[in-house]
Amino acid sequence: MEGQQQVSQMTNDLIEKEGAVAQLPYALKDEFRKRQDPKLDKKIATAEQAALGGAIQGLYKYQDISNPFQRRALAEKYQGSLSKDWQTLTAEKDRRTGKYMDYIEKYTGLFSAEVARERALVNQKQSDLAFAKDMWRQDVEDKRYAESKARGSSANSSNEDLQIFHMYAANELNNSTGEDGYVDPQKYNLLMQEANQKFKINKSQFDNQYSYLLSDEEKKQLGIAVKEKKEEKSKKKGMTLGDLQFMNNTGGLKF
Repeated sequence: MEGQQQVSQMTNDLIEKEGAVAQLPYALKDEFRKRQDPKLDKKIATAEQAALGGAIQGLYKYQDISNPFQRRALAEKYQGSLSKDWQTLTAEKDRRTGKYMDYIEKYTGLFSAEVARERALVNQKQSDLAFAKDMWRQDVEDKRYAESKARGSSANSSNEDLQIFHMYAANELNNSTGEDGYVDPQKYNLLMQEANQKFKINKSQFDNQYSYLLSDEEKKQLGIAVKEKKEEKSKKKGMTLGDLQFMNNTGGLKF
């Protein structure tokens, strides 16, 4: 259970990080935008205004030149010098912006790679956990077979097999309990089929034993009759091994 909780927590944390990967470039851009040099922006605005008005200023500056072609050429040259200042300042801003974009691309890539590494780790742990469950189940089966063979009594063996199955079923149902406090109906249905195949336990018998772990809506989906209650009782969180032992001691496991 501890291993399962750890993997679940790692999966939830990873989902949050995977969502952050898409948001990181926008967050970095916004942060770099806040850190831009306001003085540079002001210089660019001033230089732009001067460059755009440079032609008229040039004609006014060289109004004493009688030759109109010469006067216009000097005015254009003057405007060009003003435009050069504007272009220089704009190029400096572009250089800084390009540097920021390099940072954004670099750190977004590093974070994405780290999240991908964690995804691979979580996938491996989920696989290991599933393998451990299979091994535990196989160990239960092997133990059941060995004890059955050693006793040599078919009646006692059958009863012991049934008790072991109920321990296994209770653990599986408990592990499938969701946030709503009820067990997974698909897991419930699979265990019911297994109980029928191995021990000839019919649906009604299985429902009498475990249907209280399902919500009323899930009971309806599985074709289980639901009694109308005047007051809703507190939800049960699942069957523990302690519950199972109590049922065993009191004969509750017998159908």
